[in-house]
Amino acid sequence: TAGNLVFQGTLDGYLNAYNATSGERLLNLFLGTGVIAPPISYMIDGEQYIALLAGFGGVTLFMMDDTAAAQQYDNSGRLIVLKLKGGDVPIPARVVRTVVSPLPESAVAKSEWDANELKRGEQLYIPNCGFCHGMYGSKSILPDLTKMKPEIQSIFKQIVLDGVFEAKGMAGFSGRLDEQDTDAILQYLLYQRQERGVQAK
Repeated sequence: TAGNLVFQGTLDGYLNAYNATSGERLLNLFLGTGVIAPPISYMIDGEQYIALLAGFGGVTLFMMDDTAAAQQYDNSGRLIVLKLKGGDVPIPARVVRTVVSPLPESAVAKSEWDANELKRGEQLYIPNCGFCHGMYGSKSILPDLTKMKPEIQSIFKQIVLDGVFEAKGMAGFSGRLDEQDTDAILQYLLYQRQERGVQAK
C-alpha cells in the first residue's frame, strides 16, 4: 500500500500486515479461515479497504498440516473486507467443525465381500471422489465418507447422482455414474470402514 504495508493471508487463518521495508509484523488478525488468494487494497470515497477471498482448497488440500485453520474450523469460502480506519463490525466467528459419527457396526460388518465389486468401487471412487474426500490415507478437509451418518448413507444415491447437496458444493454425477456405480462405491466405502476398524461413537 502507499503506507508501505504488505498484507498476507495464511494457512492457519490469519491476516498479517508487515512493514514493507523492515519486514516487521504490525498486524496478526485471526480470521479462522485459511487464505490462498492475495489481499487487495482499494479506495471508495476517500476510505481505504483491504479485501481478501478466504477459503482453503484446490491442490493445496493435500498440503495441509495440523496448523491449518480448515482442520478445526468450517472452511466455507467468504469475502472479508476490512476498513483501515473506523471499522466497527467484528469479523464473524468461525464455526468449529463437527466430527461426523461413524456408521453403526451393524450397518457395515460383513464376513464376506465381493472382491470384484470392491475393485470396481475403488476404481470408480478414486477418480470421482478421492481427490476431495481423501484416498490412500490422505488428509482431506471434506467429509470422510467412511464415517457418514446413517441418514446420509440412506440418500447416498440422491447425493451422488441427483445433486441434492449441490447447494453445499457437491454436484451430481449423473452424467458420469449410474446406480450400479454408486452401489459399488458405497460398498467400497463400507469395506474401507470395516478394514480401518473405525469404532462407532
